[in-house]
Amino acid sequence: MNVFLPFKRETNVVLDEIELYFNGNFIYDSYTNFYKHKVDIINIHWPESIFGFSIPSIEQLCDLEESLIEWKKTKKIVYTIHNNEPHIHINKNNKILYELIIKYADALIHLGKFSLTEFKKNYPNSINKKMTIISHPAYTLFENNITKNEARNILKIPLHKKVILVFGSVRTNEEASLIFNAFNKVKTNDKFLLISNFNVYKPLPKNLIQRVKKYINTKLERLKHILRRNTLINYDFVLNNKVQVYLNAADVIFIARKKILNSGNVFLGYSFKKIVVGPDVGNVGEYLKAANNPVFNPQKIQSIANALEEGLNYNKDKGDSNFQFVNDNYHPSKIASLYNEFFTELIYNH
Repeated sequence: MNVFLPFKRETNVVLDEIELYFNGNFIYDSYTNFYKHKVDIINIHWPESIFGFSIPSIEQLCDLEESLIEWKKTKKIVYTIHNNEPHIHINKNNKILYELIIKYADALIHLGKFSLTEFKKNYPNSINKKMTIISHPAYTLFENNITKNEARNILKIPLHKKVILVFGSVRTNEEASLIFNAFNKVKTNDKFLLISNFNVYKPLPKNLIQRVKKYINTKLERLKHILRRNTLINYDFVLNNKVQVYLNAADVIFIARKKILNSGNVFLGYSFKKIVVGPDVGNVGEYLKAANNPVFNPQKIQSIANALEEGLNYNKDKGDSNFQFVNDNYHPSKIASLYNEFFTELIYNH
């Protein structure tokens, strides 16, 4: 089975995890090159990835729509819903892009029960589309061969600290405030905050004066963060071979989002035998509560602080049970099998 994915292969290994066990081939290429390949089914994941995560023009959207119409004549289009909207560049054209994908998809894969229920409520005219739930897979491909002490020595974090890790990109000032305000309220001795990618200052504005102003403000903010006690902040993307350093240095993974549908960090944390603390929203709350990890109300700082304290006070065996939970239920071999079954049914029975 040849599955066409109309975007470039990314550094996010989630699809690599599935492909490893999938009975077929994943073909990554621009949607404009569709007819250069032998394709059995089309699987779209992140609509904005079709245009390289840049904002498409109306002309580009019209061209894509023409392609979707042509594809549907002979192939099935499957949309795996990771987000309800882009993480960045939320504007009219990207909203049109998302609506186009939903309109022309023959089938939808949701990553959790919440997503399925919400979609049926928001898109009552689409309830005749074939839908299923296939979870995010566990992570098995990241290197994981160093100890907590070795990881902390690399990052120069004292071994006795209780480390709260915010992994992934911190994109907005609102998220930054949530993180620092909640951490300040955590009443735990030896607490330590580790942020893997503080991305609030990117990208720089195009206007020269605004660029200079933002550059100066960025330097001042970074100086302020350097002076923070018990905090270590990285400002760049963490390469795949360095992921284990951050994960193994941590005691608790903190998903610092107010509005979110899915987060691979739930499954990443479980895969590294970590306790994960996150908002009780979207599919995130669903998978945290399923494994009895702490959840919080993202609108209340004290609720977040309480959940972080709870996570730090959990028995060390909790990490082992999270690891068993994610591999028993969501090992990539199981997820790949579900994709195989769903695609096969679409191709031959619909």
